[in-house]
Amino acid sequence: MINAVYQQAAQEVRQSRSDGRTKAESLLEEAVFNIDVVERGKSVHNMNYSQELLSVSLDKIEEALLLAGSSYKPDRTSFRPQNAQNACLSCHSGIEEIKSPVFGLSFPHKSHVLIQNLACATCHSNAKKHGEFIGSKSTCAACHHKDAKKDCASCHETQKIFYQGGTLADMKIPKDIMAEAETDCAACHLNKQKQVVRPGADSCVECHGEESYRKKFQEWRDSIKTLAQNLRAALGDARKAALTDEQKSQASAVQSALTAIEQDGSLGIHNHAFMEDFLTRALKKIKSLGTPSNNEQTDLH
Repeated sequence: MINAVYQQAAQEVRQSRSDGRTKAESLLEEAVFNIDVVERGKSVHNMNYSQELLSVSLDKIEEALLLAGSSYKPDRTSFRPQNAQNACLSCHSGIEEIKSPVFGLSFPHKSHVLIQNLACATCHSNAKKHGEFIGSKSTCAACHHKDAKKDCASCHETQKIFYQGGTLADMKIPKDIMAEAETDCAACHLNKQKQVVRPGADSCVECHGEESYRKKFQEWRDSIKTLAQNLRAALGDARKAALTDEQKSQASAVQSALTAIEQDGSLGIHNHAFMEDFLTRALKKIKSLGTPSNNEQTDLH
């Protein structure tokens, strides 16, 4: 990360016409010397000293930019502050630049580890395996659902598309019937205490006023769960067959769509009509792959 900062700063200084350009170039030479020491010495052998050298290098780069009259300002949050509480960063320096998929969402380590100073032990444990992920959706919700007025779609983009309609994994998804009726996320996911919750069949019964919706809620979820399981099994069988490149591409597209449906997590509650129809057609399509006698084309879009 600091190499990229240095390269950008060097370019800014080269293009500068400021009287302080010569001094700025000298500061950059000192900064790159420190960076080279860390790289050659393998920072893991003395993380604290390496961090100090890089911090000094960043100070020199910033001073050089100021002398050059540049408006470029390096992002200091990319560098661990001296008072950071996460001991893991002593060896895992650079993790702050990594984004990992968690529960179908992109997890940026920088905003959690550096800005919020979240302890690594919140999501990881060394009890059984070094760095084992032990986080849960409840762990995430404890912070992210504090503000009930927060826009749900800012985190739950997949769920928004299935409910409100749009394009996802090559699927053209129509609005769910509830969304057509202008029922928003809060109507089901915000309880009387204004807490964000994962609703069950009780919510359907309470709103619709009919006990039959309890059965419908479970039937919808069971049907999508069964179709998804059958489709996943069919995809496994298809991978063992001698498929053409086009058929492999079709199977890959269906796999991506199935993953998106599973990441939605509602098992059809967000858009049962679409999910049931798509999974039924996708299952038929995948089962036909590798069968020479079956040239039927199934449009999944």
